[in-house]
Amino acid sequence: DNVGTCHLHAWASQLEFEAFLLHHKQITISTKYLNVMHWYNTSISALLDAAKNENWDVQLGTDIITSQQYILLYGLMPESAWTAHTDFQVGVMAKRLDTYVRNIIARTKAKMDQTNNAETKTKLFNKAQSDISKVFHGMIGDFAADFIYDGQHYTTKSFMQKYFPFASNRQV
Repeated sequence: DNVGTCHLHAWASQLEFEAFLLHHKQITISTKYLNVMHWYNTSISALLDAAKNENWDVQLGTDIITSQQYILLYGLMPESAWTAHTDFQVGVMAKRLDTYVRNIIARTKAKMDQTNNAETKTKLFNKAQSDISKVFHGMIGDFAADFIYDGQHYTTKSFMQKYFPFASNRQV
């Protein structure tokens, strides 16, 4: 993992252990899903900061409390349901994805700085948001939050509620 999300991995391991005790079966959580959701949402947050004329950065690292909050926000997905086709977390792929996203934000910020027209700024923001989404989906593949597990349809939230009902009660 080269994207600074070791705390997400730690939470996933703890949750997997507790789920094993509860359900008496191993359920492996997709940390790639958690990582991509963290990275994507951090990218959109950086774009929002840039649009508001604030300092921006795509901060990939996360602390233990924020990691727990992300899990509660995004929900959980079993590893078997993760369908993305690229190992985006390592080496050149992580750097390439990071560079593409940063370039989209920087170009958008520069264009926004050249206009005072609110409608133009909104269009630039929407295009950048769409471009970031296209980069993630183009490089990683589909990371939809709906999936089938053990013959049942779940969202990441409903899966977490069924198999990890204790997730929101964890203490640091």
